[in-house]
Amino acid sequence: MMYRKLLLMLLVGLAALLMLMFSDDRMDPEVANQIELPADSPDIYVTGMALTRYDYQGNRVMTVNADTVSVYNSSGRSLLSQPVVVLTNAGQNIWHVTADQAMVLANDDIEFKHNVVATQLNNAPITQIGSEFMRVSDQDQRISTELAVTIVKGRQTVDAIGMTVQLDAPEPVINLLSEVNFVYEPS
Repeated sequence: MMYRKLLLMLLVGLAALLMLMFSDDRMDPEVANQIELPADSPDIYVTGMALTRYDYQGNRVMTVNADTVSVYNSSGRSLLSQPVVVLTNAGQNIWHVTADQAMVLANDDIEFKHNVVATQLNNAPITQIGSEFMRVSDQDQRISTELAVTIVKGRQTVDAIGMTVQLDAPEPVINLLSEVNFVYEPS
């Protein structure tokens, strides 16, 4: 009788030990997949964001995809990592903007930082603009930067310091601000 109780206690202890071992193994992937918040913790943190924005008439004006979004209510700003923004006009995608980071400001302007590439999609050949910083202004319908830009369209390459692109013109006009260098590569 004593051996039975001892054997039963040993089996219960072994079962509890096995349950603990298996439950720890199950928890390891969960612990490894926990979200790491930025150093300055946001009010809202989102992973895998896909957003479509419409105007008052219900027309799509912008789509935004980002790996992560950190929302800071006190400043009215949101930080996007690996953003992909497509600006739309009259139902057609006209600009595609990518960067390492973007900050959405309280006035809905977007500041793109690091490895910024803006590609005009509605003309052939496409125009591609690269810089370390660009600002897309919703109110002014403009893309701008004060930093160095490289613009490639077909066989043309233009380097300059600063530029603005007016988005509400029938064909967007690129204004270069200074130190313009133009290269045309004949075929």
